[in-house]
Amino acid sequence: MVNPLTGGYWVATHDADPCVVTLYERHYSADPAKNGHHRSGISGPSERMVLLATDGRALWVWRLMLPPTERISKLAQPDKRRARKGLAVGEDTSSYFGEQYGVMCSVFRNESEILSSTLIREAVELAWGRWPGQRLFTYVWDNRVRSPNPGYCYKVAGFRFCGRTKDSRLSILELLPPTARLPGTG
Repeated sequence: MVNPLTGGYWVATHDADPCVVTLYERHYSADPAKNGHHRSGISGPSERMVLLATDGRALWVWRLMLPPTERISKLAQPDKRRARKGLAVGEDTSSYFGEQYGVMCSVFRNESEILSSTLIREAVELAWGRWPGQRLFTYVWDNRVRSPNPGYCYKVAGFRFCGRTKDSRLSILELLPPTARLPGTG
């Protein structure tokens, strides 16, 4: 169902919206032990954009991830979090989100009839409307998705594989703003 005001599928909401929480709890990255404990929100500290499909059956969350040296929130500084938990801190502990920065899709869940690539393309336009010129990226936990081609819907929407996390569990996919693309790359 298209939003008659915008002509698109997404509407902005907040990360503690009950529909958002319900969809998130069915996402492969959600921790079942924490289900029901997201009343304060699902997306964590940072500037964010939370989108819900007009039919309530798809969820998207963008989070602005600054370079590690520019992060202000102690919650977004993993070494400080690790130290508070009594865990080792040092060179071998990777920085939050593996040194990646830009605007990160932290959650995408589509239970609607709308093609995922269509929803992704619209979410991309909304992100660049709010954060012009920013690199967009996401992680795909290859072993936790059913597709033989993990991240396929992102790739159809223009994202490209750009690496793996240090532990090799996650693929990193990115979409550079049109002005940053190299000739012949997309």
